[in-house]
Parts: sequence; C-alpha cells; structure tokens
Amino acid sequence: MSSKIPIHISNKKAYVWDVESAEIVRTKYHITGLLTGTLPSLSQQNVFLGLPLSLMPEEVVYLVEKEVAVLLDNASANTQPPSEAELEQWRKGVADYRVASQDHLAEIRKQKETAKGKQDTEEAQRKRMEREARKKSSSAAVAKGVPAEGAVEGVASSSRGADDLFVPDETPSTPQLKPQ
Repeated sequence: MSSKIPIHISNKKAYVWDVESAEIVRTKYHITGLLTGTLPSLSQQNVFLGLPLSLMPEEVVYLVEKEVAVLLDNASANTQPPSEAELEQWRKGVADYRVASQDHLAEIRKQKETAKGKQDTEEAQRKRMEREARKKSSSAAVAKGVPAEGAVEGVASSSRGADDLFVPDETPSTPQLKPQ
C-alpha cells in the first residue's frame, strides 16, 4: 500500500473520513466499523448512514499494529483558522461554481426547448393548419345554416345544439299513487 490510512481522533473516538480508506478497511482487513454520518440527500433517516466510519478502540489498535493506519488528532490538526486570502479564494470558488451551475442549467433548458422545437416538423405544422382551417369552415357553415362539408342532408350534425334533437310530441303522464 502506498500510504497509510488516516484515522481521525475526536472526543476519544476514531473515525475514517475517506471513502477509499473506508473501503480498504472493510474489504482488505475485514473491519466493518459503524457508519455514523447522515447522507446529504436523506438527512432525516435512520436506515441508510454514510461517512464517517466509526471504529472501536480494538479495531484501531489492530490497524495501527499492522502498520496500515496512522492516528491524527483533530484538535492539534485544526489550530490555525484560514487567512483572509484563503477565505477570499474559497468565496471566489463558490461564486464561480454557482455561476457555472446556472450556466449549465440554462444550457440544459435551451437544449430541451430546441429538442421540443425539432419535434414540430413542417409536416406536423401543415396538418395542424389544415385541421384549424376545416374547423373554421365547418363552424362558419353551421352559423350560416349551410351543411358542413361531409354532412348528410337531413341529419343533425354533432355541432348543433341540444334543441335540434328529437323531442316527442306527448310526454307520458305519471301514474297517480293512491293513498292506502
């Protein structure tokens, strides 16, 4: 192995924060540990946990004795706060990332709109125009009282109102109920 696995110590507990290191600990050395972190996409859950991998003291001793791991004390590793230049560089990186993300989303939206426009071929547009023209001519013919093209004379078309339908001359009388 090219480098040792970093095991971070915090509040007298050992953690492996690196995905590759956690994989090596689990697969090569058969130490399962306990995943204790929440996943960003599922923050309110108890079944699926993520990094860090928490190790028992016995597991840490085993890895250190095999000389495959090194202990890092987090309290001494983070004594210096970042300088103003480092903070400004980080802020610029975040701003650049946001701009790049917005540009990427805009490009995706543009591609979707272009793809939708390609679906509207010239033939589809021609057929749509023909349908609209037929609708206009049939509605104009009905308004004038002229049968629409393709309509059979003497038969009511579906575009006429409910008043044009057959109404019987007499309505049957309802039987009178006798009181008992």
